[in-house]
Amino acid sequence: MVEQNGEDLIMRRILSVLLENESGALSRVIGLFSQRGYNIESLTVAPTDDPT
Repeated sequence: MVEQNGEDLIMRRILSVLLENESGALSRVIGLFSQRGYNIESLTVAPTDDPT
């Protein structure tokens, strides 16, 4: 999705990431985005049908 905000061009992406349910997993992924200076506008977390 691309939006024009005044003179700025904002590019948005939607990512789907599946993680094992272990302590710190989400924190490590968020750290990867943070190190690159990416903003996370929204985050949804829910269990899947995969029991592993």
